[in-house]
Amino acid sequence: MSLDLVLTSLAQAMGAKVKEVKTMIGNPAALSTTDKTSLVAAINELQAAVVAAATSGGAAIDDTRGQCSHRLLLKQGDRSVCPAEERHSRRGQCSL
Repeated sequence: MSLDLVLTSLAQAMGAKVKEVKTMIGNPAALSTTDKTSLVAAINELQAAVVAAATSGGAAIDDTRGQCSHRLLLKQGDRSVCPAEERHSRRGQCSL
């Protein structure tokens, strides 16, 4: 195999991998976060929003499980709510 052929094959394989990774990451413009400069920035924005909600008393996680088969439940006042409750109620599977 000639050097030209090896380099061409390598360049094509690398191009295919870059395209695959870009496809897995997706279009940053489609993020619902304000900061779209990088995935790290978007994740950090989301994490900050979660921390702010948790510390303001607006959200808490109840991992005691209750009657729902899901491992994490959200606390709303005195009630634990399954994040998938809306889907469950349509099918009648989650009864908290």
